Amino acid sequence: MVERSPLHDLGGTTVDIPTHASHTSNDPPCALITGATSGIGRAFVHQLVAEGYDVIAVARTHSDLEQLDARPLPADLSTHLGITTVVRELETRQVDVLINCAGFGVRTSTLDTPVDQLTAQSMVMNEAVRTLSWHAAKRMVARGRGGIVNVTSLAAVTTQGTYAAEKAAATVFTESLAHDLRGTPVTCTAVLPGFVSTEFHQRMGVGREFPDCVWMEPAEVARIALRDARADKTISVPGVGYQVLYALSQVTPRPLMRALSGGFQWKRTR
Repeated sequence: MVERSPLHDLGGTTVDIPTHASHTSNDPPCALITGATSGIGRAFVHQLVAEGYDVIAVARTHSDLEQLDARPLPADLSTHLGITTVVRELETRQVDVLINCAGFGVRTSTLDTPVDQLTAQSMVMNEAVRTLSWHAAKRMVARGRGGIVNVTSLAAVTTQGTYAAEKAAATVFTESLAHDLRGTPVTCTAVLPGFVSTEFHQRMGVGREFPDCVWMEPAEVARIALRDARADKTISVPGVGYQVLYALSQVTPRPLMRALSGGFQWKRTR
């Protein structure tokens, strides 16, 4: 008897995977999503719930989680305790899809940012991503099914302060893990969005001085990300325009990229 990977069940290229003894066809696939109460994370929750997933939603505060049609799991991923809380969930539940979407930026330059904020940023966007992805991948490979989606940012190709640095590290980690998972039925995808109409950009002081054509809706980003994950793409860049920018970034000399990034950073924080 065989069954399809949960990421392929609902609208993608199908892959046959041996059935794990503890899984029955009557069980809905399970997804665990961090950063689930706003922006792209919230869009992932809505889309996967609509597709029939049993969703475990992770965020810092229980009150925000109660607004979602999902299982709430309060956890502060800037702390080791919070990360351990989610690891325990991965170990006790059969999670088919892990989506790491938690993150935050700072509006100050690297030297003007308190070191505790730098540490918290690294915990949320790197330590949590690595640890949760590692535990999920181990269990998914053992079960013979699963998918991991790590939401990074197109900022990862720039030098826009600590946020870009953390997202670059998360992107490279995801690429490395995807390579390690080749030959297994487990997929791993890094999603690099550009400007998205979320609270994140409002908090970062990125206003609507940019034309409407550069902004994407969270639901569209989530839809494209899931489509690309189901196609087993290692890198997903939502939006044709951003795909062009990403391709150009791969051939742009780093001194020029630093100059371009520095100009944007100054405009954003002045």
